[in-house]
Amino acid sequence: MKILAMFWLFGICLAHVCERPSNGINIARQGIAKQSSRNLHNGEAYLAIDGKTNGIYDKGTCSHTGSDSPSWWKVNLKATYAVTVVVVYNRQDCCDSRLKGAEVRVGASPDISKHVKCGVIETTSPGSVHTICCNGKRGQFVSIVLPNPDHLTLCEVEVYGEEVVPPCKPALNAINIATGGLAEQSSQYAHGGAPDLVIDGKRNADSFNRSCSQTEITYPSWWRVNLKAVYAVSAVVVYNRQDCCDMQLLGAEVRVGATPDVSDHIICGTIEAVYPGSVHTICCNEMKGQYVSVVLPNRADYLSLCEVEVYGEAITPECKPEPNAINLARRGTAEQSSFYGSMGAANHAIDGRTDGDFNYRSCTHTGLESSPWLRVNLRATYAISSVVVYNRQDCCDGRLNGAEIRIGDSPDVSEHVRCGTIEATYPGSVHTICCHGRRGQYVSVVLPNQPQYLTLCEVEVYGEASD
Repeated sequence: MKILAMFWLFGICLAHVCERPSNGINIARQGIAKQSSRNLHNGEAYLAIDGKTNGIYDKGTCSHTGSDSPSWWKVNLKATYAVTVVVVYNRQDCCDSRLKGAEVRVGASPDISKHVKCGVIETTSPGSVHTICCNGKRGQFVSIVLPNPDHLTLCEVEVYGEEVVPPCKPALNAINIATGGLAEQSSQYAHGGAPDLVIDGKRNADSFNRSCSQTEITYPSWWRVNLKAVYAVSAVVVYNRQDCCDMQLLGAEVRVGATPDVSDHIICGTIEAVYPGSVHTICCNEMKGQYVSVVLPNRADYLSLCEVEVYGEAITPECKPEPNAINLARRGTAEQSSFYGSMGAANHAIDGRTDGDFNYRSCTHTGLESSPWLRVNLRATYAISSVVVYNRQDCCDGRLNGAEIRIGDSPDVSEHVRCGTIEATYPGSVHTICCHGRRGQYVSVVLPNQPQYLTLCEVEVYGEASD
C-alpha cells in the first residue's frame, strides 16, 4: 500500500514537470528587454533575447547588471500571454552562482514588484539551463529578479506560451465607426498634431508624418471623438507613437459617454503598459454612448495619439419612425417666440426641407431672449411617438444643446410636458426624441432658463390620431 501511495505521489510530481517545447515559438524574441542597470563592459539587456545561448560573456551574448538592490531583467512581450515555460541560460565561463535564488516572475505591468512569482532558480552550475513552469500565468512582462544585492547576468531567456486574445478584438472586416466622427482635444500643440489625425484611418505611428495628434501640457489632457449617434461600444483600439514619447500614453483612460463632457464619461479601461508603437485594445463591453474619449487623469502632460479605432453597434431609438411614416408636422402651423431678421421664419421648420444651411432659407431663428421657443400646432390631438429635430449645418450648432421637446394641449409652452432633451449636438446633427404616446395638439422646442437664440432646420412629428 505504501509503495502504491509513493507511485501515486510520484505520478503527481511528474504531471507538473514542464519542458521546453520542441517546436514551440520563443515569444521573447519579439519583445523589448530592459534591466535595472548595465555593466560597464557591454552586457545590454537585449543580449538575453538575441537567440544565442552561448554562455561565454566575452562573446557578447549575455546581459549583465551592476550590483543592484534588487537586480532585475525584464522582457515586454508586447501582448498578453498565458506563459507556460520560461527557460533561463546561465553563464559558462564564471560566476554561475550569481543566478542562484533568482526569481522568475510574470506580470501585466512594467512594475516588477507587482509581478507574480513562477519559480526560483535554486541550484546552479557553469552553463546550467533552468526550465521554470509558469502554468499559464497571464501577463505582458516576464522578469528575472535577484532579491538580494548582486550582479545579474543572463545568457539567454526563452519564453513560451499562448497569446491571450482580448474577447472584444475586432474582426478583420469590422467597421471602424470613429472614421465618420468629429474629433476634438483639450488643446493644440503649437507645431501640429490636430485631433482629426487620430481618425484619418492611417496607423502610421510617426508624428513627423503628420499622422498623430498632440496636445499641449494640460491638466487633464484629453482627446474625444463624437460618433454622431449612440453606439453600444464593444472595443476601442489605441495606437501609440513609434518615433518617441511613448510613455506619455501610460495611465491614459479610455472612456465612453453620452455628452461632450469627458469628466462625465465612464471608464472602459486604462492603458497600463506602453512601448514605442504599442497597440492597446480596450474592451468596453457594449457601454452606450455617443462620445469616446482618451484622458490622462492624474498628471499634467502631453497627450499624443496616432490612431483611435472604435467598434460597436448603432443603437436605434425604439421610436425611430418607419420609412413610410407620415410626418404630422407638415399638416400643422408653426410659430416662435420672436423673429430674427428676414430669413428665419417659423414655418421653415415644417416645410419638409432638412437642409442645414440657414442662408438657404430652410431654418428658423429667434431673437436673443430667455427661454426662446418654437411651437407646432398639429390642428388635432395625437398620441405622439417621436419628434425628430434637425440642427444647423453651417454654424451655431451648439445653440440647440439643452433644448427640450415638449407636448401639450394648449398653446402655452410652459404648460407642455417634456418628452426629452437634446444633449449632444454637432453641425447637422439629427435628434430623435421618444415621446411614448404622449397626447397633445402642440409640440414645442424650448431652450429653458438661458438667454440664447433658438435656431433649427426642421421638426418632424410622428404619431397616431388620438381617440
